[in-house]
Amino acid sequence: MAGTSVNLVLAGSGRRRDLAVPSDVTVRELLRASGLDPLRMGVIGPAGDPLPLDEPVGERMPDGSLLWVFDTTAAVDASRAADEAQRRRARAGGHPAVRVAVVVTLAVALTVAAVLQPQTPWVTAAVAALALGAGGLAFHPAAAENDVRAMLVPVLAFAAGAVASSGTSSPQAVLTVGAVCAATAACLRHGYGLLRRQHVLPVTGISAVIWTTTAAVLAVCFLFALPSHAPAALLLAAVPLAFRALTPVSVPIEEEDLLDMPFLIRDAPGVRETMPRPPRRVARDDIADTIREAGRRRDSGAILLAVIAAASAWALLDAAPAGTVAAWCALGGVAGVAAFLGLTSRTAHRGITKIATGVGATATLVPLVLHAAPLWPLMPLMIALALVVCGLIAVLLIRPAQAGWRSLGWSRTGDMLEVALVALTPAVLLYASGIIDEIGRRIAWPSAPRPPRSRRRRRRRARPQGARRPRRRATPPSTRRVRSCRCPRRLRSGDASPHG
Repeated sequence: MAGTSVNLVLAGSGRRRDLAVPSDVTVRELLRASGLDPLRMGVIGPAGDPLPLDEPVGERMPDGSLLWVFDTTAAVDASRAADEAQRRRARAGGHPAVRVAVVVTLAVALTVAAVLQPQTPWVTAAVAALALGAGGLAFHPAAAENDVRAMLVPVLAFAAGAVASSGTSSPQAVLTVGAVCAATAACLRHGYGLLRRQHVLPVTGISAVIWTTTAAVLAVCFLFALPSHAPAALLLAAVPLAFRALTPVSVPIEEEDLLDMPFLIRDAPGVRETMPRPPRRVARDDIADTIREAGRRRDSGAILLAVIAAASAWALLDAAPAGTVAAWCALGGVAGVAAFLGLTSRTAHRGITKIATGVGATATLVPLVLHAAPLWPLMPLMIALALVVCGLIAVLLIRPAQAGWRSLGWSRTGDMLEVALVALTPAVLLYASGIIDEIGRRIAWPSAPRPPRSRRRRRRRARPQGARRPRRRATPPSTRRVRSCRCPRRLRSGDASPHG
């Protein structure tokens, strides 16, 4: 490339220069040739990232590229001033975690006070305070860059809706109203973030989807008068499926950036059809921003799903009818979800997702252990069977371990078990919800009741005590009915036989 030249446009510092330089000239030499100090000035390439001073200009820049010159010392001073201002605001307002803890404590205190005294002015005051808190966290400028505050908006709205409907005698109605309020607040927060192009859009988007789905499940179960444990079973069944779909959904990559669609399309497009765009140039900053947004989206989704799993496990085991097949299916479904969360935590590379799945698995196991306590008479037998199965598995795995089957093999076994739990656990929890029996009972065609068989009963005349039963009058031979006879009709009427 030493014999080729590159045409470049160098803009900045109030001037514009059209240059034709050899392709092996470095950025430092380009600045010196333009009369600029390389120690104070920097160059931004066509992709928007600063170029290294020792990099040749013809390595990444095609012919006709536009380069921008900026003052590095001014940029450093501005960055330092912004960091100092942020530190002053943090010292003046306290640590963000402290503020979040204060808001959560006040919300819990107001909710508990209103639920304990539902017929007092505490309800109105609590609803007003929680609604104002949700609105403040949603539309305050300081909450535009904080993910935790954005996630607290639907939580406060849920508490406000639950407190407002706490006077009803149906817990399912209270939860439904609270979930609808939370879903509405989450959608409004996401819409406001889209309007303002805020930094919390990845978090508000996944929060709106999860809260809307939860509200839809609760509302449908309440409107169709399904069993009280049906919403908890359905939400718990959706947790493994949502966790499996969380990672692909969290990475917003368009298909045009992965495949060269204009190259792959071989047929002529229609008149009204537009040609897809070719793949964009891959920029390092864009990739880093995409990975960060995907991590934030996955972390917030994992936290919400872990909370839903723990709350649904408690509600399901408390409301499931005891001594039925549905109760045993509920125990098995909760155990399957806990095992799935435990296996998912081993594949989570980010800290928040790993902690959320681990805490969710532990919180799901606690109600399972508490509700299995009355079954202690059967526990020794079950523990013995479990130990026998574990011993057989250990014996079968001795040979693979000797052959060098290490962590990769164990990881593949965990993956297969995780896939099996994803396939079986929702089916078990769907049966535990009682929806299948309810649907079968409602769509079954009502069979008409069979009319009773009429029987004629003869009325007996009352006879005096001691009277004899009258004898049946003998029937003359001529009037007796002949059931089957091949004789002529005159013989059946009583005539003499022709045979004598």
